[in-house]
Amino acid sequence: MSFKAGITGDIASGKSTVTSYLRSKGFTVVDADAISHSLTGDGAPVLKVIDRQFPGVVRGGWLDRKMLAEIVFFDPEKRKQLNEILHPLIREEIERQLNVPERVVFLDAPLLFEAGYEEEMDVIIYLALEEELQMERLIKRDRLSRWEAQARIHSFDIPREEKMQKSYVIDNSGSMEELLEKVDEFLDAFDLLEVR
Repeated sequence: MSFKAGITGDIASGKSTVTSYLRSKGFTVVDADAISHSLTGDGAPVLKVIDRQFPGVVRGGWLDRKMLAEIVFFDPEKRKQLNEILHPLIREEIERQLNVPERVVFLDAPLLFEAGYEEEMDVIIYLALEEELQMERLIKRDRLSRWEAQARIHSFDIPREEKMQKSYVIDNSGSMEELLEKVDEFLDAFDLLEVR
């Protein structure tokens, strides 16, 4: 059996918690953010392209991720430019990791819909939570001001309601235990517990 499930959702909605849990249960998880980080690591060839497009964000062969984030989260055109540089490289590596025969594979991708992966997935899990709780978690996790957190929450190009309509929605407004119970319910509903 080959089964591909996407994991996406609101920022600070618990995607890392869910993917860690799935890994602990023996599932394969392809992590788009980890791939992006590896492709933009110290001395990576793509940093020269990023430096030309975003002067000052590459220093001594390493990427100042915080500075780059401050640029792209507040400017949709700059965000588009960065995506045009990175997405083809990220997609190539994601496709390589997804093409594993006879396995259940989860793709953890915050920009799953924006990058056009929805057609490749058998199902998409969308992690959602109330915006005020999302704001609190994001400020605490990333040590942001309320204004910075607001900009990140509203930086996605496709409305969350549209994404949720196309997804299996898991509300993560409760405890971690409740979240993991809901993940188990998903695995049971799709008969995935016996096919990893």
